[in-house]
Amino acid sequence: APADAQVTLPSTKTVTFREEACTGFTAEAKARFPELTPGQWAKLEALGTLVQEWNGKVNVISRKDIENVLPRHVLPCMGISKLLAKAPPGTKLMDVGTGGGFPGLPLAICCPHVHFWLVDSIGKKVKVVGDMAARLGLKNVTARHTRVEEVREKFHYITGRSVTAMPRFVGWVQDKFVVPSAAAEAAAS
Repeated sequence: APADAQVTLPSTKTVTFREEACTGFTAEAKARFPELTPGQWAKLEALGTLVQEWNGKVNVISRKDIENVLPRHVLPCMGISKLLAKAPPGTKLMDVGTGGGFPGLPLAICCPHVHFWLVDSIGKKVKVVGDMAARLGLKNVTARHTRVEEVREKFHYITGRSVTAMPRFVGWVQDKFVVPSAAAEAAAS
């Protein structure tokens, strides 16, 4: 595995939401995602605050775009939560090249019944993602510092956001999927 970079975790465990970073986010998002609870919305907003906090120390998203973290990063990542909401408990998803936790962290908030593996080869980003998941109380997230080629587990879904060209990505993940049994396929039809 790649060597870990040293990252000092923030000493505070309090997450304070910055209202100006959320202008226009919650009204639009609540209309698109009425199934989310007030607690889930609070965690999504807190995620935006944590990304802003960490981005001052570790570049997890473009510094030019930090004031738009919720509408340009969190909200677009929530799109596939509609599909994942239908997944049975025990479903596993791997987010390859998670970087700042996108799309894995927003999806983990929206779909607490799915277990998320957030994988990145850059140790300091994995530490940031692990800290954010812990501070958000996400029990369904595992942050792993490894290259996807070294992952041996199997997953029902695999995501990646701006990781590499699609043919290379498919080559990395094609053997990482759970293969459904014939009995499971017959029961699903």
